[in-house]
Amino acid sequence: YYLPGNSASEVRRAAYAAHEKFFFDEFLPFIIEQLGGETGPIYTFGMSASASFALEQGLMRSDTIAGVIAASPTIQRRTRELANEVESAPVIRLWCGTLEEMFCNPIRNLAEAHGYRLQTRHAAHVTALWEEALSASIIELFPLPD
Repeated sequence: YYLPGNSASEVRRAAYAAHEKFFFDEFLPFIIEQLGGETGPIYTFGMSASASFALEQGLMRSDTIAGVIAASPTIQRRTRELANEVESAPVIRLWCGTLEEMFCNPIRNLAEAHGYRLQTRHAAHVTALWEEALSASIIELFPLPD
């Protein structure tokens, strides 16, 4: 677990920077190339630690990321600072289980402070919650035409 807000460790910061570089410099260009160079808005999804990464990247790179679906992210001081600093946040959908209080309470506070949409379920830190978060958010954000 390498999110830099959890430690001042150079190793964690370097791992996070490598992940960020891979995502934006290699992964996204590869996906865009596979789509023939044409893309619509870019949305990211993550659960648990990857939700924290997706949320922070969405806040830092709102020029590239149009939206974030984050299920059970760890809300760190850095996440709160980024949310306070961003002038134009992407669309943000947050999810948490009410049985995962150490995740849900900070997520709820962030959502309330910034007007982000929050969905809660009577669940713990589990895959079933995250699967629902992804599918329900996709249906909400990208409705099928009639």
